[in-house]
Amino acid sequence: MSATDLINRLHRARGNLADSGLSRRALFVLGCQRSGTTLLYMLLTSHPDVFGRDERDVHTGYPLDSELKNVGSGSYLCYKIPTRTGELDTFQKGFSDATFAWIIRNPYATISSMKSLILEDGSTWLETSGIKEIRTLSALFANLRRLKLENLSPAQIGAYIWKYKIKAYERYQKHFPVHLIRYEDLVLDTQHCLTPLLESLKLHWHEDILDHPKIHKDSLFWGNNRGDQPIDASRVHPKLNLEMEEIQDIAQIIQTEQNQYYPAATELNAGIGLLRSLL
Repeated sequence: MSATDLINRLHRARGNLADSGLSRRALFVLGCQRSGTTLLYMLLTSHPDVFGRDERDVHTGYPLDSELKNVGSGSYLCYKIPTRTGELDTFQKGFSDATFAWIIRNPYATISSMKSLILEDGSTWLETSGIKEIRTLSALFANLRRLKLENLSPAQIGAYIWKYKIKAYERYQKHFPVHLIRYEDLVLDTQHCLTPLLESLKLHWHEDILDHPKIHKDSLFWGNNRGDQPIDASRVHPKLNLEMEEIQDIAQIIQTEQNQYYPAATELNAGIGLLRSLL
């Protein structure tokens, strides 16, 4: 076991990680990988009253009491830790008054981005980290343990991650104030999208938020995300790196959640079905 793994295990076992007063200063960014968690984190931490740590900086797993004390009254410490989604119990025990910003994105764009992310060893994110993510989520959803992961295609793995991140959001809603943020809305009208979340924190909109490429210009985030990149509206409708068969496999897995959260995406499936019938 690595030193980091040991620290994380001890940190989780600690139980009450922060008292209720301190946990009010914690702001967590969760959501499906490749759905815009990094962009949301950069925007929020460009606000002068929101300080941040993401996966590169987080060695203890969760904010320590001392970190939360240091941000001061009226300010927040934002943690981007989407890989901790399955640890709802720890959030409940240690951060009972925390606020969550949960981002979602069109499932096909999200899974296409997962498929396109190539790691340093030449493997894709879906082939390695994707399987780990499903196993992490199985702490919340026991039925995921019955999946035969070795029999799933990369696209199917991505579909299960997207589906159960949505279901996790619904679980968290029962225990915390969770603000659902659509990636598409965030990109197309950032101020209108973020204002309700900021108001819930008793913060005002600040123009520095839209200056995030300058504020984060020296940052390189996990997943090849550069901090100096401005918002790109073209990513709302990206070219999909998915075959027709993959899209159909995805649709079968996510149908219920897709119809509820992204009904317009159903039109894509209908169009593909028509195209296949004409070939």
